[in-house]
Amino acid sequence: MVEKLVIVGMRAGGVELVEYIRHINKIEKRWEIIGFFDENESLKEYDGIPLLGSWDWVKNANINEYKFIISIGNPLVKKRIATELREKFNVNFCNIVHPTAIVSKNAEIGEGNIIGPFSIIQPNVKLGNHIFIGPYVCIGHDSIIKDYCTLNAGSIISGYNIIKEMCYLGTGAKTIQKIIMNESSLLGAGSVLYTNLEAYCSAKGVPAKVFFRRNLKI
Repeated sequence: MVEKLVIVGMRAGGVELVEYIRHINKIEKRWEIIGFFDENESLKEYDGIPLLGSWDWVKNANINEYKFIISIGNPLVKKRIATELREKFNVNFCNIVHPTAIVSKNAEIGEGNIIGPFSIIQPNVKLGNHIFIGPYVCIGHDSIIKDYCTLNAGSIISGYNIIKEMCYLGTGAKTIQKIIMNESSLLGAGSVLYTNLEAYCSAKGVPAKVFFRRNLKI
């Protein structure tokens, strides 16, 4: 069955997602991309796929005809838009899994997740909702990734980790086993985390050290 898909976010993540979906459709025609939803209405189209509009389009659309997927990397923006789409319009979110990804049959996966090429989701992993997992990401066994996280290309989560809501891992960032990244923390590109990371903190380096703390919750 071919389903109609609306991609939320028309910038880098959105156009990258278009390619994932085209790869899926080469194996089995599953998705018809209707267009992009984006708050920046100055954007026009990408490779023949139109900008549908912003909130006014959602208000007037027959929402039940479509599945939605959010392709925005910023966890705070992603949470805001996902919450509004769900609470005000009750849209239906889907998962997009690239055909080269390896996902354990024992993994639990929520909704609105993107799993990129050559990523590995090991046994007993629990994924929440609206998580972006980029190319070549590995999530180790028995780890928990909570809602609205972004794991960029090549990042590695070792076993028994807990990555709490709205965390962000830069390209090639890594954690050792049994680490907790608390809410809204950030691990910079190429960094290795050896100790738990406090909420609302940013860390970088090998070993990763905190270089910025936010005083207020985001």
